[in-house]
Amino acid sequence: METQSIINPDLVAKCGLYCGNCGKLKSGKCAGCTENTKATWCKARTCCIENNYNTCADCKTTNPRECKKFSNFVSDIFSVVFRSDRPASVEYIKQHGREAFIQLMNEQNRMVIKK
Repeated sequence: METQSIINPDLVAKCGLYCGNCGKLKSGKCAGCTENTKATWCKARTCCIENNYNTCADCKTTNPRECKKFSNFVSDIFSVVFRSDRPASVEYIKQHGREAFIQLMNEQNRMVIKK
């Protein structure tokens, strides 16, 4: 049986992932970025919470590709391994909004814009 994608702007992670298309969230093994209180290790999430941002797209001081909290060695490795472009996702959110990003991710059945 195919699982429906969840359409919920609160499931757009701070870093530009769409948790609504995540298998772990759908199976109840993860609460998503906003509700995951164990994700204190995530510097982008912490920065967004401290600055009252919905996502990194709300940041006016820097872009994700230059931000050390967003773009770091670990995120760069994940980007290569999963061929994902979280900065492109954040830019899409900035230009079109979270709802349009969700629609795009649901159409592509993805969590992030692909490289």
